[in-house]
Amino acid sequence: MSRLSLSVRHIILQCSVKGMSTVKIARHLQASLNQKISRQAVYEFLKRHRLTGQIIDQRPQYKTKVNKLHKRVINMWLSENPEMTAQQISKRLKDLFDLDISKKYVCLIRRGLGWTTRRVKYCQLISHKNKLVRQDWCLDALNKKETFQNVIFTDETSVEMGSDGRLFFHKPNSALQCHPAKRPKPKHSYKDNDSKHKSKSTKKWMEENDIMDNVMETPASSPDLNPIENVWSTLKYYLETVVKPKKKAELIAGIRKFWMNLSATDCGRYIDHIHRVIPYVVLNEGAPSGF
Repeated sequence: MSRLSLSVRHIILQCSVKGMSTVKIARHLQASLNQKISRQAVYEFLKRHRLTGQIIDQRPQYKTKVNKLHKRVINMWLSENPEMTAQQISKRLKDLFDLDISKKYVCLIRRGLGWTTRRVKYCQLISHKNKLVRQDWCLDALNKKETFQNVIFTDETSVEMGSDGRLFFHKPNSALQCHPAKRPKPKHSYKDNDSKHKSKSTKKWMEENDIMDNVMETPASSPDLNPIENVWSTLKYYLETVVKPKKKAELIAGIRKFWMNLSATDCGRYIDHIHRVIPYVVLNEGAPSGF
């Protein structure tokens, strides 16, 4: 609905004084000015006029919640912790200043302060041949009703003290910049051609524990089918958000603390996750499951 012009508003008021109804006013405007104005528009204007006594609409004046002090504090927080999210900033403003603003508004303020970000993304690349192998392996697991309760999952990972795909805010042309981690090597589920899985020490341990002849053959390029990948993800998140190591000794200590606190219940939850992944691999015909 278009806004009513000033001349039309005066005519509406004159007709209203004469006791004309909103329907008759709308018809009069169409007949005299050749303007089609709805009865509802006439009614809303007369209602506002009775409440305010004004002919021209007055735009509401919003009081600015965020002042210069708040912006300086936000800038200080981001300087101390470049990985601070909009949700965390919004919560701290609420706790410290009793200031209730949305995450969207925090993002707007952050951009206005000159903070920018980028995310390093990795994707799971699977060849057509491996897609067929993955689909067959998952179908076989479903048909056999595999529980994975007697399976030892193995894998390796690399841990760095830099940013590894997390959001990292920085100001252009400043000393604080985003240094994305190196792209990691592709991961494979056990058992594959990785030298660590084929080493003499690994084979010796498997022979001593009588599991050399009971190896579960798993498809290559399938980190989503190995629950231990979720353990690595949780470990790295813990190191990045809690430990935040600056030295090698701090990194090693953080890894050991996480590993010692990893309970059997946590491991069971990670293993159960594979039952969610398998149906998606089948539905996607072997393509990445998204997990």
